[in-house]
Amino acid sequence: MACLGRISDDDERLQIQDDPTCRLADLRESTSDTLGTLCGDQAVTLKGFAKVKVVDYHEPSDNFITIAPKSNENMVFHYSATYSPIGQDGNIQILFSAKAFDQSINIPLHDADDVDENAVFSSASQKPSSPFDYYLGDWESVQHSNQMQTYLTCGPHLQHLLEPKRHYPGITAPYFYFAKDGGTCTPMHIEDAGFPSVNMVRWGSPKTWLIIEPGSSRRLEEFAASRTLGGKTSGGRRPSYGRKTCSQFIRHANILFSQETLDSWGIKYNIVVCKPGELIVTLPYTYHQVVNLVDDDAATEIHQ
Repeated sequence: MACLGRISDDDERLQIQDDPTCRLADLRESTSDTLGTLCGDQAVTLKGFAKVKVVDYHEPSDNFITIAPKSNENMVFHYSATYSPIGQDGNIQILFSAKAFDQSINIPLHDADDVDENAVFSSASQKPSSPFDYYLGDWESVQHSNQMQTYLTCGPHLQHLLEPKRHYPGITAPYFYFAKDGGTCTPMHIEDAGFPSVNMVRWGSPKTWLIIEPGSSRRLEEFAASRTLGGKTSGGRRPSYGRKTCSQFIRHANILFSQETLDSWGIKYNIVVCKPGELIVTLPYTYHQVVNLVDDDAATEIHQ
């Protein structure tokens, strides 16, 4: 892997001098060891994430793949989400509805489109006015050729900790994320139990990430806790948010924070674009939010 470091001793912000790279052989059963080595780098620790290019990855040549739940244990969920109007603070609340998906769907594979990462999280950027759909579920529900095999594993240590049940989609087993429509997003959050995460784009359009530097996490929580985040939930109740309520209170607010808000709060963050064949690795307890603002012809993506 290439080295990470500062541009100069006087530069406050860390930069990746050469983007880290790996090969497919460094993943699979070696995933946890490979990422453990990477995340021990001081620059990665201070930034809270790393982007890694898989140099020998090739996008699948299949015309489509099929998603179909195989059993009650291999769940697939169909999400529909709507952007609320931009609030006075420039932030946006996302309203979600979800239902179990027990059918099958063919997903065409498209080429990637470019995205302007500098505008995605601005309060002035255009947001979808209609609901957008996406599917999320156990990777075992994906019927595919060898070109779409999984390259990510959690490693034996985590599996041992979670015995006797070892199969937890998204934790001990990879899950897929298929964005059917443009505008799909994941609001600001940290992972369950503060776990680290690794996300790989398999094909389609880039995913744009806004990642809070760990040194600003407490400040983000303090500013967020002092404000009423969002409006009413989909059930009509006004939520109560605060650090004493739940360690995941920011996640529960379903807020997409604007750059302008974060800048005004003095929050340090990085915006990074992840393309097919690249990984985004987030360290434990790292806040992040993700957006894809392209149309549905180019928004077909799989993440693990």
